[in-house]
Amino acid sequence: MKPLPDSQLNRLLAGRDQLTQADKDAVLEQVFARLPAEPAKRWIWGLSPALRWACAATALLLMAPAGYLLLASRPSNDAWTARGGQAAKPSFSVLCAQAMTEGRCAREGKLLFRVEPMGARWFAALAVNAAGDAIWYFTEVDLSSVAASGLLGVGVPLGPEHVSGRYEVVGVFSDRQLGKQEIRSLLDSARTSTVPQAEIVRRSLEVLP
Repeated sequence: MKPLPDSQLNRLLAGRDQLTQADKDAVLEQVFARLPAEPAKRWIWGLSPALRWACAATALLLMAPAGYLLLASRPSNDAWTARGGQAAKPSFSVLCAQAMTEGRCAREGKLLFRVEPMGARWFAALAVNAAGDAIWYFTEVDLSSVAASGLLGVGVPLGPEHVSGRYEVVGVFSDRQLGKQEIRSLLDSARTSTVPQAEIVRRSLEVLP
């Protein structure tokens, strides 16, 4: 049976891929081939499949170089990467301060923002009405010291520019402070590739009479 590369072997033993029975046999053969004592190999093959698998993982761990173990256990420095290597997307919600309802607020009310930065440093927000006009809320909220609840310390009063109707609230998370022109460019192009570590999130808002 063709030996598995060490990188794939480690990945399989860590449980990050689905294994067929053939995969498991290949992993066991490769790990046990590194064991020096032949009697030990015969004893392990006599165990149940579950115990054989546990022995293989333990043996690989014991044989791994110390430097590899340190690297494998070190957390990622990328604050925008979640567990398992999946990108962690920042998010936010729009709340009405009077009743703490989400996405609906009466005129002359006040909007609050609850954020999940996921490593982003700066947050900007604006609303877009049905005609496509922008109502800027803020462009320079520093998320480095956001409260544990996620609520921002800044609120937005719904002034006369907020007539009754539906709006799209756009939040922009970034790793550096962005100006209005850069944010407009992001929204016009519908891409974030021109600004590293920028994420656009959209929410609906209904302003009631």
